[in-house]
Amino acid sequence: SVSRWIIGAMVDEQPLLSSGASPPSSHRKWKVIALVQSVVVIILAANLSRTHVDQHESAMEAVAPVALSHKKGKGHRKSFPPPVVSVDPATPKDVRKRHASSGMSLIFSDEFKDPERTKEFFVFEDVALGVNGVTGGFGEINIASSYNADMIEFIPGGGLRMKAGMDDESHAKFMKGWQGNGKNTNYDSPVMNWTWKAPKVTMRKKGRFQYGRIDVSLKAPKGWGTWPAAWLVGCYGVVSAATGKALLQEDYPFLCGQYWPPEMDFFETMSPQYTWKWGEAFPNVQSVHSPNEFVGLGQVHTEQGGYCPTTRSPPGGSWCFGTSGQTVFTEDPTDQYFEYSLDWDPEGVSFYHAGEFQLRITREQLVLYLNGQLRPVMIPEVPMFLTLNNALINGGFFLGHAGAGLTAGDNFDPATGEWKPMNMDIKYVRIYQHDDQGDSRGLNPPITFETRKKLLAARVTCNLLPEKRCINSGLDPNMQKAQFKASCDKLHELGDDYCDNIDYICSLNNAMNPTSVYKLNDDLRVKLASQHLSLFHGWCCIGNMGGANETAECSPKPENKMPDWLLESEYFQEPKHGPEGPSTGVAGTNPAGWKTYGRGLPPLPQAAAFVNAAEVLDIPKAEVSDMVPKV
Repeated sequence: SVSRWIIGAMVDEQPLLSSGASPPSSHRKWKVIALVQSVVVIILAANLSRTHVDQHESAMEAVAPVALSHKKGKGHRKSFPPPVVSVDPATPKDVRKRHASSGMSLIFSDEFKDPERTKEFFVFEDVALGVNGVTGGFGEINIASSYNADMIEFIPGGGLRMKAGMDDESHAKFMKGWQGNGKNTNYDSPVMNWTWKAPKVTMRKKGRFQYGRIDVSLKAPKGWGTWPAAWLVGCYGVVSAATGKALLQEDYPFLCGQYWPPEMDFFETMSPQYTWKWGEAFPNVQSVHSPNEFVGLGQVHTEQGGYCPTTRSPPGGSWCFGTSGQTVFTEDPTDQYFEYSLDWDPEGVSFYHAGEFQLRITREQLVLYLNGQLRPVMIPEVPMFLTLNNALINGGFFLGHAGAGLTAGDNFDPATGEWKPMNMDIKYVRIYQHDDQGDSRGLNPPITFETRKKLLAARVTCNLLPEKRCINSGLDPNMQKAQFKASCDKLHELGDDYCDNIDYICSLNNAMNPTSVYKLNDDLRVKLASQHLSLFHGWCCIGNMGGANETAECSPKPENKMPDWLLESEYFQEPKHGPEGPSTGVAGTNPAGWKTYGRGLPPLPQAAAFVNAAEVLDIPKAEVSDMVPKV
């Protein structure tokens, strides 16, 4: 109606004037008024439309800031706000231009002199993950400690101290065994007899970034049983094995059972490495855990061969749990600060120690993946965030953990029997990025079309989150089958065909090849089906769970169902499996040939190929028989 009014106002209703004649002044005045009114109407209409769109987009961003990365039907290029940069005023000016010669500038720094600023960007994690030495999540195995915010404190003058040790109750009980003269009847007792606390800080809320260089200055902890690390990860969210509650970050659908890996470690040491005597230190391990690399076949060889490209693992000697290198310390890292750095770009990751280059991991390196494919390392191409933690371990996971444990006498003062401090001190964190990086520059960058596709492609489709609230014991094979049938029957009743697609889902990316170390078997199938039923629908078909006489009885568990914002996210839903044509697969690719776990499908029989071609060309079938080669 606005357009018709404008057209009507602009059309000249007066008789045509002869050449050179002047229109009446009243006519000219009417035309000017009409023109002004038209312009005003156009501006008002445009502003009204833009205001409506802005209000809609603002509302969408308030509800789902992560998911708002692409909008359908826009017809124009998506534009993003300027990059978010936050530099600590306490950061020296010369440091801000440290990497300017490489075209990089500082986008974030924290010298840990302003607690309010630190807590704006860092989350002091406070979650009871640990249970029986296994956290059941976040890729942390054999950890004896929970994470407690009260184990973190600021150092006077600048710095962050991350302490680790027993809780007060366990410490009091432990000290009852003190006999003086450096003796305690509780020395070398089982680690899990006591309750342990450890620190963990992350930048998961406001500090995610994609590509760039991160420099962290820290002093490593002393003592038997520590597992300190500085690393990047992109996932958050799991079902806690200790509490049975889902740990989620609102509107962040990248759960650790599905979006780990990737992970990149630029400082990680494995106990017993920093003991009380220098010279027994373990090297710093620098690793890239990339999508599709979850764990290799190790000693189970395949036709393609292959091995884990690390300095510690000979061909066939161990699983490919990441691609790693090591830095050997020439000075005690527990008595002084060292700078540990990672420089990450789309083609590879470089590691530095005290400003000196150590190694680079690139796409050109080959890794034998779980599905039996020898393929290049996949460099992470999604936003990640810094994690700093000083965990305590139960022991037995890594070969290096075979030494003394947390209750070893060396961890206690021989004069008083008190626990010696196991502190990891952080001096600063600084992140640099290339000035011409584009839309991925800055903190919490937008999820572009390319990033969205990378996230979906890298998702682990065959892994447990884990859902500990509905999981079978796996002790009775016959009961496994009954529980799988009951779970699948309930899913079908609810209109969910998940069970029909488990083999397909488990062939993608982190493929559960039935011939591999972590094989897709009946036990894993029932765990996947029961987990899906629990998380998506709030039902469980594992009766008397964990008891001696488990059943396949189904019962509603509404408290287990994930929130709608997560269930509706494309990042959480299972990949769709539609009809497939007769095309043969190409070896080494997925999903082509998914039934053979990426080794490709055999060529079509010649006769079938000729028949298919004849149908396409509309050739009578009677003429086809003369065209088919005789075998």
